[in-house]
Amino acid sequence: MPDVCVLCEQKFSADPLARGDGAVKRKYFTKAAGFLLKISIGMLICAVLYLCVYGMALIGIPEAEEVEKITISYSEFPDEVRELTEKEDLEMVIQLSDFLNYSLLGEDASDSPPIVTVTYFLKNGDTVTVSANRTSVWWKGKVHALKQEDLFVNLTEGIFF
Repeated sequence: MPDVCVLCEQKFSADPLARGDGAVKRKYFTKAAGFLLKISIGMLICAVLYLCVYGMALIGIPEAEEVEKITISYSEFPDEVRELTEKEDLEMVIQLSDFLNYSLLGEDASDSPPIVTVTYFLKNGDTVTVSANRTSVWWKGKVHALKQEDLFVNLTEGIFF
C-alpha cells in the first residue's frame, strides 16, 4: 500500500527498489563489485602461490591423439635413439613432460648442453622438440630453470635407457 508524504501529500512506495532510487541501486552495485574484487584478488594470490610452489608447466606439449611417433635421444648414448609409436608409450612420454615445470623467477645459468631430447612428430607433419638437462629445460627457443631438478632426466633414463 502506498504511503503518503506528510509535507506534500503525494503518494509513494516505501520499498526503495520500487521507487527506482539510484542511490540504493548504486549501493547494491558497489557491494557486488567489492565482493567480486575480493574474489578476484584471492584467486590471483592463489595462482601466484601455486606458480611459486609448483612452477609453470610447458604449454604446447601435444596430446597423444595428435602424435604419430616420438623419438628420444640421450646424450650418453648418441647412437641410440628410441622411436616410440605405441599409444601407451606416447602417453607415458607426454606424461613425463609434466615433470618439466620451470621456475618463472629462476634464472638459468646452465652452460651444459641438453642430456635428453624428445621430439614429437605430429600427424599433421609438424614437429615439436623439448630438451632438458638436470637443471634446465629448452622450450620454444628459450632456456628455463627447472623447478624439480634431476627428476625428468632420471625418470627418462630409468624408463627408456
